[in-house]
Amino acid sequence: MQILASAVVVALGLGLATAATVQGPCPSVTSQSTLDADRYVGKWYELKRFPNRNQGMLSCTSALYTLEPDNTVTVMNQGYFPNGTKDSIEGTAQVVDVSKPAELSVDFGFGWPADKPNYFIRQTDYDTYSVVFSCMEFSNVHVEYAWILTRERNADIDVDALEQDLADAGPCPTVTSQSTLDVDRYVGKWYELKQFPNLNQLDLSCTSALYILAADRTVTVKNQGYFNGTKDSFEGTAQVVDVSKPAELSVNFGFVWSTDEPNYVIRQTDYDTYSVVFSCTEVFNIHLEYAWILTRERNADIDVDALEQDLADAGIDVGNFETVDQDDCPDN
Repeated sequence: MQILASAVVVALGLGLATAATVQGPCPSVTSQSTLDADRYVGKWYELKRFPNRNQGMLSCTSALYTLEPDNTVTVMNQGYFPNGTKDSIEGTAQVVDVSKPAELSVDFGFGWPADKPNYFIRQTDYDTYSVVFSCMEFSNVHVEYAWILTRERNADIDVDALEQDLADAGPCPTVTSQSTLDVDRYVGKWYELKQFPNLNQLDLSCTSALYILAADRTVTVKNQGYFNGTKDSFEGTAQVVDVSKPAELSVNFGFVWSTDEPNYVIRQTDYDTYSVVFSCTEVFNIHLEYAWILTRERNADIDVDALEQDLADAGIDVGNFETVDQDDCPDN
């Protein structure tokens, strides 16, 4: 599961919808009231999970929990890359509060505090399944992780019931894109004027996106920003999902996003001044919204209110928008 390894995602860049990042504090998710550690330890296989960068390309993932004499638990997580290479990480887990035995602090060597739980066992029957939730807060956003674990690979269990118990915040809102897109005019450099806060861009300033059209009509995406003066960048690809909806694209930064599912919806653009982009990802029964107002110039003087109102008319809470710091940037 690599719950703690997820902390490094803060420094990884500007990917779209790759983690369950939500505005505001962590939700109140209770754990089950008891835990029989002797029955819980052993091997668990991942059946379903929230998408996350730590496991983005891994398959055949599993977790082995071993109970030590001092009642701490050794955690050994592993999975395999597409080329067959094994990836593993080892850590420790311990109960934070004996009155809440199903809430543990798991540390993989990244210094997670032992008095702060980050592994909540929502429910388990020990022999078949376990539903685990994790949430970490960063500034004014939080990132959610969840797993459905089973004792057997590809276990035949009532997944719908387990998902319903975990969360039920509804599907993505219907936000339509503009009907046409002139890719040749759209490519080039865009600067972020406003954005919904998200973990991938937390505390980054001077953020921008460069779109480059290749001879085969695919688009290379180069995103960058600065954290305390240090440049952070990320590269991916973009392609149209449905030719009848040319302004709805699938952007992939190497985290196995489905190429037949759009995650970059151009709500409107005039090509020369602004672009309004919306993204929404459904995981289990919750959805995660992202939005950006992009401009061709830094700190462009445009009618932001009108652009936000257009999104609001589509049912999006534009109160989540934050202005991006584009002052005193190291480059153009």
